[in-house]
Amino acid sequence: MKKDSERTEARVSLLTVRLRWVVAAFIVYALEVGVYACFLIRHEVSKGKPPMETTQSIISYMGDFMGVALGSVVFIFGGIDIMMILRDYFRAQREKRVEQARAEARTKGKAEGRAEGKAEGRVEGRAEGTAETYRQWNAWNTRRLDAAANGQPFHEPPPPPPQ
Repeated sequence: MKKDSERTEARVSLLTVRLRWVVAAFIVYALEVGVYACFLIRHEVSKGKPPMETTQSIISYMGDFMGVALGSVVFIFGGIDIMMILRDYFRAQREKRVEQARAEARTKGKAEGRAEGKAEGRVEGRAEGTAETYRQWNAWNTRRLDAAANGQPFHEPPPPPPQ
């Protein structure tokens, strides 16, 4: 057994209109035919032709117009579905582009963060290396000066130069 939601989404095969819109489609169709009939009858009667000829003209024109009215109703209500399908398609495409842009931005941000971190690490490493080199030279020089002040020989080689 079908659920109510499945029944309302089902289609009437002849009109290709959703079942829940059949009443609205019929009202639109009836309005089109009714308005056309009013104008047609007034026009044909005002010509002053014999009643039989007037009736034949009205029936002939109404038969033609009923097909046009049916086509317009199908076009209107089918067009609504097409617009919804297109809206969903374009929305999905936009969401895909946005997600792709987010992923690219995330990847770019990570790469920039890594590069920035490496650069900062190099600067910090150089600063620490330079400070360590100065500390070693300062300690060596202090020992050399102390040995010279005490009159002791100083044969310790200097620290290696920075690389």
